[in-house]
Amino acid sequence: MTAEAITHFLQDYPPFTFLPRVELEELAGQATLEELSESDFLFEEDEEAMPFAYVLRKGRVEVLKKFEDSTQVIDVLKKGGLLGIRAILTHKPYLASARATRKSILLKIPEHILLDFMERFPRVALFFARGFAAGMPVIHTEEKEGKSKETHFLSRDPVLFMRTEDVLIPNPVERLLKGPATTTLREVARQMKERQFGSFIIVDEEGRPLGIATESDFIRRGSEKNVNWESPVSEIMSSPVVVIRKGATAAELIIAMSRHKIDHLAVTEDGTLHSPVQGIISQRDILLMHGNNPAVLVRQLREARNIETLARIRNRADELIYNYLRQEVSIPFIAAVTTEINDTLLHKAFDFSFTRLQKEGMKKPALSFCWLSLGSEGRGEQLRRTDQDNAIVYEDPPEGEEEQADLYFQRLGTGVVDILIQCGFARCPGDIMASNPKWVKPLSGWKQQFTDWIGYPNSEGLIGVSIFFDFRPGYGDSRLTDALTDHILQTIGGRSSFLNFFAESALRHPSPMGFFGKFILEEQGGKKGAFDLKARAMRPLDHAARVLAYANNIRGVTNTIQRYEQLTDILPDKKLFREASLAYEILLRYRAINGFRNDDSGRYIFPKQLTRIERKTLETCFAAVERVQQYLRNVFRVS
Repeated sequence: MTAEAITHFLQDYPPFTFLPRVELEELAGQATLEELSESDFLFEEDEEAMPFAYVLRKGRVEVLKKFEDSTQVIDVLKKGGLLGIRAILTHKPYLASARATRKSILLKIPEHILLDFMERFPRVALFFARGFAAGMPVIHTEEKEGKSKETHFLSRDPVLFMRTEDVLIPNPVERLLKGPATTTLREVARQMKERQFGSFIIVDEEGRPLGIATESDFIRRGSEKNVNWESPVSEIMSSPVVVIRKGATAAELIIAMSRHKIDHLAVTEDGTLHSPVQGIISQRDILLMHGNNPAVLVRQLREARNIETLARIRNRADELIYNYLRQEVSIPFIAAVTTEINDTLLHKAFDFSFTRLQKEGMKKPALSFCWLSLGSEGRGEQLRRTDQDNAIVYEDPPEGEEEQADLYFQRLGTGVVDILIQCGFARCPGDIMASNPKWVKPLSGWKQQFTDWIGYPNSEGLIGVSIFFDFRPGYGDSRLTDALTDHILQTIGGRSSFLNFFAESALRHPSPMGFFGKFILEEQGGKKGAFDLKARAMRPLDHAARVLAYANNIRGVTNTIQRYEQLTDILPDKKLFREASLAYEILLRYRAINGFRNDDSGRYIFPKQLTRIERKTLETCFAAVERVQQYLRNVFRVS
């Protein structure tokens, strides 16, 4: 294979797509070929790493990993896929084995070539840095609709990545009840008894789901609605059915069940109600696969009878989150699971607080309200239990009832905050909590507060209050947060100068690197010689994402990674926002792991303790931070 042919081949696959032609030709001139026959191993798990990365040119290679009682295929390498990256970057043994399943040809790229390109081309470094932070043994590309899409595979927990086909309830046809929703309860009960199943999915003549009925529905809803045997099944069935696509992973099933608070999911070909049911998956099926999972913890939190139990279960959640980090599960999944667990705990805290206030003789006003989760929790990024940031907004009370409403919601906020403290969420040093009367207001009060912040801004003042611009509904009526978002966007639209102040406040966070390319370290106190990961790296990125989200009228999204993804969709600077998203994901992982290891927030790291590749990974992230900050300066003309 000629150097020209190698160049032509590599230019279609990341990260080689990011290299100039001259560098590609240099690489091609030093690459060699490795041929494998069927069943040959390229390398085996725990072997010392060779000083090469491998790119699949032709054939098929599967990646195998040893688990407790078996060896499983965790991935199949596709054309253009990369192998051996983590091993050569860390100089550690291979995490998995690679075996050809048919005659295959691979390109061998010397280690020193890749390291040189990482030094000289930040986009290449970031490509590998994200993979390293995720712990992946394999990187490959998928061709989809004519576009090359980077895909990263983890050293996986095999259960989380099992797919619906592996866990479908056998003989799903036996669990489907064809017929209209007017089918009588007598007929449904007869078929349940005859087929000896405790649940049925009612489907139409085309097999599309109409509803789901279980034995507990007969008992619970039957008594509530006072139905009889001739009543239609629609009286007790759950509808619409929550469905998921065929091919979804167990991780996706867990999140769907937790979010919708259900025990069964229907699987359809395309994940909608418009295609026939392929099968049924119950929570029990998943629990049997994986005893320590979020669905178990969420259910136990809902069933907790006291605050001590809540705290104990939340401690177990930390063990789960840390295990996910060590198993190198993706950060977006871990963040989604953590947010679901925290929200469930919050709901129980409200249940306990309502009960206590009722016992104290305080009557709940007939007003809707909403708990505002702020800051990292408002962005769905709180992987470690750090300090609280929250507030309460409630419906404007009728004239003469303002004082009563204010007192009740202040007492409610104080009760919930106290429970969260008992469950390991520290008190906010700046007192930005719903126990502070200053942050418990009616909707009109919050609108006025944001109007004041937007109408009379200064960049220094906005640093302190920017936390309030990242809010999401943690409990209660989300229509209030929607109304608040509408008001904020409308007010910003009428005061364009605000965005310039907002951008300037985001740029007041110091650069992570000094003029000579060294980490800027703390000089005083117990953290002398440490690098502030939150203030110097993460905060500039999440502040920039917030400014750009409000500038581009993005609503309903507060998560930093998701904000950058949306910015990628609507703005031309796609490469920049992808880099920012990847960098933030890496930094979230570093901070969380650092926090669990040191039993703190993970905010401070000591560069002297970092390995060479860890330093290189962070430096690449910091370069993305500086490019985003420069982008803000250019767009908003801030010096």
